[in-house]
Amino acid sequence: MSLHNKPLTDLERNGLIKHGLPIDKPSQLSDAFRLGMVWALNEKDKDAGLVTTKLTKRQLAVEEMRNNGLSLNEIAEKLNITKGGVASLVVTIKKNRAKQEFEKQRHTIKTENEWLDLPTRAVNAIRIAFAVAYGNNHGYEPTPKNTRELINSGNLSIKSDFVGALTMDQILEWLKKYNA
Repeated sequence: MSLHNKPLTDLERNGLIKHGLPIDKPSQLSDAFRLGMVWALNEKDKDAGLVTTKLTKRQLAVEEMRNNGLSLNEIAEKLNITKGGVASLVVTIKKNRAKQEFEKQRHTIKTENEWLDLPTRAVNAIRIAFAVAYGNNHGYEPTPKNTRELINSGNLSIKSDFVGALTMDQILEWLKKYNA
């Protein structure tokens, strides 16, 4: 299935022409180029903090029902899905809300000396873990001591989203450096 029948943006058209790729006939190379451009622009937007995590209508409905005190069984019955399906939606909602909170805080990361020693990926992992654990509590100070509490509570571990072995090692080294 080729993308040649889908309308081109000016940027795509210019890129295809400059690279000598076909515009008006099926071409796997042109399709790969266009898909690569979409991916690259999306990644650029993510880096700029412009991509937001939106909830689907179904997730919003489940969130509203949970906020109104309905149990997983009651929601499952109303939506005609399994209790496990509802539980999965609830987890996804929490993750998406945490990502939204992270995106809000992303550009306000402190630049105290202790943060300068930590790679951005590790700072972001701490911010996400905080948002998952504490929600919208803006009184939290991301200090080494509070980060240690996140780890001890299990809210920040190698099993957390966005935390790999290297990131966790960097965080632990950072905590050692600040005796936390």
